[in-house]
Amino acid sequence: MKKIFAILAVSALFCVVSCDEGMRITTPESSEPQETQNDDDADTVPSPDEGDTVPDNNDTAPVDGDTAPEYDGYTLPDEDETSDYDYYEKEVIDDEGVTVEHHCEELPENAEWNPAGCMIVIYGNPDFENYSTEPVYNEEPAETTLVVMPEEPHGTTQVPCPEGTAPKNDKCVECGRIIPGAYLEETDAGTTFIDKNGKTAIEQCFNEHNPESGTFTDSAKPCCGSGTLYRIKNGAQVELAQPYTYNGQPLPNTVSGCSNGYTFEATTGKCYFCDCGELKVSDGTVECHSEYANECRFKCKEGFNWNGQSCI
Repeated sequence: MKKIFAILAVSALFCVVSCDEGMRITTPESSEPQETQNDDDADTVPSPDEGDTVPDNNDTAPVDGDTAPEYDGYTLPDEDETSDYDYYEKEVIDDEGVTVEHHCEELPENAEWNPAGCMIVIYGNPDFENYSTEPVYNEEPAETTLVVMPEEPHGTTQVPCPEGTAPKNDKCVECGRIIPGAYLEETDAGTTFIDKNGKTAIEQCFNEHNPESGTFTDSAKPCCGSGTLYRIKNGAQVELAQPYTYNGQPLPNTVSGCSNGYTFEATTGKCYFCDCGELKVSDGTVECHSEYANECRFKCKEGFNWNGQSCI
């Protein structure tokens, strides 16, 4: 998705505007990748049963009846018209033109943006006439500007976990498909998961079974909420009858999440739009720190080298 920021001052190389609602500009800096911590806990492995944007108020819009200026061969929409132009969500017209956020395109394999994958273009400003969103290999980082904007919260929704994962502590983690018979009750109406010995049945699934020892060789995982589940019976893996239920409900398979390109912020439990940046909390205010480059530069990831055509 694209997000638009008004630019009121233009420098020789790159320009950014501060909105009346409180946008502030900090000195340029590069984004650092964030690590994602895996949720991997090892339970005691049981043996199977023997059978189982905000527009700037100071900007001047075209007067009714005036013809909107033309840039790059297209005409900007009037204020009360809906634009179908691909780059627009909103536009802000000021003395310098129209400011639009663009995503850099087609990052090569084994490469990373150097340092940012978004750029701002001001239509009508000669400094931005020859912009391109195509990637350019360059080990020297592109010139960037950091824009900080407060963001409005949006409620979360329940989103399904991807195939091969299941919810645990409101995160989608690796799931298992084989459950010991001690945690099951099988009937013609389906399979019911039952807590036993102080353990939660839906967290006692496995993926690896040793038929010789009759034990599972990996750690317990949440049971997959989608697809087929199994038990071990007479040394063979047997499909369990569906539907699968736990406490009278289908096995859980969703977590609290955000849709439509929004990002979840854990301290508030809300979703925020931060398309080209990172969410941070400052004095109780959730802000989007967006870094914009003046060119879509990329470099090869560590361990890969550029051979003139690709990172190998």
